[in-house]
Amino acid sequence: MSAFHKMLSDYPRDKWFETADTCGDCDAKYLARVAQLDEDGLFGFVQYVVTHAPGCEVADDEALVDTDLVTAGWEFAQEQFTLLGRAYWPLVKSAEAVPCLECGRLIVATPITVFIERGEKGMLTFCPECALAIGVDRVLRDGGTRRCGP
Repeated sequence: MSAFHKMLSDYPRDKWFETADTCGDCDAKYLARVAQLDEDGLFGFVQYVVTHAPGCEVADDEALVDTDLVTAGWEFAQEQFTLLGRAYWPLVKSAEAVPCLECGRLIVATPITVFIERGEKGMLTFCPECALAIGVDRVLRDGGTRRCGP
């Protein structure tokens, strides 16, 4: 059973930390820091940086360092949802950067997302590593037709 229920305010503020993201070409790790929070600590801005390896196909030819400021934050649903035998708190509102609901690491690039009832009851977000480890890829490959909930 997953119990991650982290808010944006739970991540380090103005201190760099490793995210769940890696470059798909050179495997460079992304670092991020919470740059700004709203007064509730739910939404804000996260700055990320990734230093690509020389020769990386993803990197800009002139700059191996990629950085950006993205919106971050989320709100959880009132009820948990069970997927593949694990209970998660779905996100009902979210910005660009979201948590992996399995490991709790922040995702600033592209999460693997499972929408619950076409998004009407929220969504589950996972980093690629956790999605593969728990079998989310199989559910998505089946077109989401596999019964995942209670």
